[in-house]
Amino acid sequence: MIRAVISRELRIPLFVPVDTEPELPGCFSTNVSSLGVGLVCGAGVEMQKGAHVTVAFLLPGSSARVRATGEVMWVFGRSSRVGRS
Repeated sequence: MIRAVISRELRIPLFVPVDTEPELPGCFSTNVSSLGVGLVCGAGVEMQKGAHVTVAFLLPGSSARVRATGEVMWVFGRSSRVGRS
Protein backbone atom coordinates (compact mmCIF):
# COMPACT_ATOMS: atom_id res chain seq x y z
CA MET A 1 0.00 0.00 0.00
CA ILE A 2 1.30 3.45 -0.90
CA ARG A 3 0.49 6.28 1.47
CA ALA A 4 0.89 9.92 0.65
CA VAL A 5 3.17 11.88 2.93
CA ILE A 6 1.43 15.00 4.15
CA SER A 7 3.91 17.77 4.75
CA ARG A 8 2.94 20.07 7.59
CA GLU A 9 4.58 23.27 8.71
CA LEU A 10 6.39 23.07 12.07
CA ARG A 11 4.21 24.70 14.72
CA ILE A 12 5.76 26.08 17.89
CA PRO A 13 3.51 26.20 21.00
CA LEU A 14 2.96 29.81 22.09
CA PHE A 15 0.36 30.75 24.70
CA VAL A 16 0.13 34.55 24.99
CA PRO A 17 -2.72 37.11 24.91
CA VAL A 18 -3.34 38.51 21.42
CA ASP A 19 -4.82 41.89 20.44
CA THR A 20 -6.77 41.84 17.18
CA GLU A 21 -8.32 44.25 14.68
CA PRO A 22 -11.21 43.90 14.39
CA GLU A 23 -11.39 43.30 18.13
CA LEU A 24 -12.01 39.67 19.07
CA PRO A 25 -12.48 39.44 22.86
CA GLY A 26 -10.52 36.90 24.88
CA CYS A 27 -8.03 35.90 22.16
CA PHE A 28 -4.78 34.10 22.88
CA SER A 29 -2.36 32.22 20.67
CA THR A 30 -1.95 28.47 20.73
CA ASN A 31 0.93 28.11 18.26
CA VAL A 32 2.95 29.95 15.61
CA SER A 33 4.67 28.86 12.41
CA SER A 34 6.30 30.56 9.46
CA LEU A 35 2.87 30.50 7.80
CA GLY A 36 0.62 31.78 10.57
CA VAL A 37 -0.68 31.70 14.11
CA GLY A 38 -3.37 29.61 15.80
CA LEU A 39 -5.81 31.54 17.97
CA VAL A 40 -8.51 30.71 20.48
CA CYS A 41 -11.03 33.46 21.15
CA GLY A 42 -13.75 34.06 23.72
CA ALA A 43 -17.29 32.78 23.53
CA GLY A 44 -19.55 34.47 21.02
CA VAL A 45 -16.78 35.48 18.64
CA GLU A 46 -17.99 35.27 15.04
CA MET A 47 -15.27 34.90 12.42
CA GLN A 48 -15.52 33.75 8.82
CA LYS A 49 -12.96 32.00 6.64
CA GLY A 50 -11.43 34.57 4.29
CA ALA A 51 -11.79 37.51 6.70
CA HIS A 52 -8.74 39.75 7.18
CA VAL A 53 -7.43 40.23 10.72
CA THR A 54 -4.50 42.06 12.27
CA VAL A 55 -2.89 40.39 15.29
CA ALA A 56 -0.40 41.80 17.79
CA PHE A 57 1.31 40.08 20.73
CA LEU A 58 4.44 40.21 22.88
CA LEU A 59 7.04 37.48 22.62
CA PRO A 60 7.64 35.81 26.01
CA GLY A 61 10.70 37.10 27.85
CA SER A 62 11.06 40.03 25.46
CA SER A 63 9.70 43.50 24.83
CA ALA A 64 9.45 42.67 21.11
CA ARG A 65 5.89 43.08 19.84
CA VAL A 66 4.85 41.09 16.78
CA ARG A 67 2.22 42.66 14.53
CA ALA A 68 0.91 41.04 11.36
CA THR A 69 -2.13 41.10 9.09
CA GLY A 70 -3.45 37.96 7.50
CA GLU A 71 -6.41 35.98 6.30
CA VAL A 72 -8.50 33.54 8.33
CA MET A 73 -7.74 30.12 6.84
CA TRP A 74 -10.06 27.96 8.92
CA VAL A 75 -12.59 28.18 11.73
CA PHE A 76 -13.00 25.32 14.20
CA GLY A 77 -16.04 24.50 16.30
CA ARG A 78 -18.42 27.28 17.18
CA SER A 79 -16.43 30.16 15.67
CA SER A 80 -14.24 30.37 18.75
CA ARG A 81 -11.05 28.85 17.43
CA VAL A 82 -9.56 30.27 14.26
CA GLY A 83 -6.44 29.73 12.18
CA ARG A 84 -4.77 32.75 10.61
CA SER A 85 -1.91 33.16 8.25
